[in-house]
Parts: sequence; structure tokens; C-alpha cells
Amino acid sequence: AMIGRAAIGNPWIFSEAETNPPSRDIIIQTIFEHLDLSLSHYGVQNGLFFFRKHLKQYLKLLNLGSETQLTGLTISDHQKLITWLKGVGRSNGYF
Repeated sequence: AMIGRAAIGNPWIFSEAETNPPSRDIIIQTIFEHLDLSLSHYGVQNGLFFFRKHLKQYLKLLNLGSETQLTGLTISDHQKLITWLKGVGRSNGYF
């Protein structure tokens, strides 16, 4: 259980990334891949629900402010979340 909790928002825990943190590009890419997998596995409604706990940790890794994080975590439509993530990424110079 302890290892599982440490892996939330940090899928790199068992790799060399533990000593070399992942780049912003890798974090963003992982967010989109993880969201897609979650939606595919659990369905849209449950997938988005279960993904949020991971998203919170990913957003912390990107050093986004708490208000920005809260905005992303309260979006209830997966397409709007994808659009928001792309907008946040562009406005913060991630891509």
C-alpha cells in the first residue's frame, strides 16, 4: 500500500527519474496518456473521477498555483479538461 500511494502522480518512482526528475514535457505527455487510459478502462464518468487524484499530483509537479490546480480538478467534462490542460500548457510555456 505504501508503494502504491507513492506512485500516485509519480509513475517514475521505480526508474532513474527518482534521482533525475522528469521534464515538463514528459509530465504533460504522461498526463494525457494516463487520462486516455483511465477513460478507456473505466469509461468517461468513472475514468475522470479516478484520474483526478493523479491529476492533482501531476499539477503539483508542474508547480502550478493552487487556484489553477483547483480549476483543473473541478472540471467535470473530459473534453473540457483536455482543452484546459492544453491551454495551461501553452500559457506556461510547456508546449
